[in-house]
Amino acid sequence: MGDTNRPTDISDTDLEREALAADPNPSLEHARPITELIGDFGDSTLPAWYMPAVMRGGPRLRGWRRSTIFAFIAALLVIEAFGLCSTYGQIL
Repeated sequence: MGDTNRPTDISDTDLEREALAADPNPSLEHARPITELIGDFGDSTLPAWYMPAVMRGGPRLRGWRRSTIFAFIAALLVIEAFGLCSTYGQIL
């Protein structure tokens, strides 16, 4: 029994031949918006599956938590200003 779902190797020349043979102006008369297909009508211009809504009503940071966040951001900016890399490994 052979596996009919196995991918086959396609060369660049085969891909180029397919691209050149394709219709440059395809008919879009049967095209439908994805919102019709999934039934997602909302206020946003982006569908919910693409980008979720902004989280609202979260607690605001106050006191030492807010100061800690600002200090961390300031430290990252200083590290970057000196040209050091803070994202890969240890800072030497």
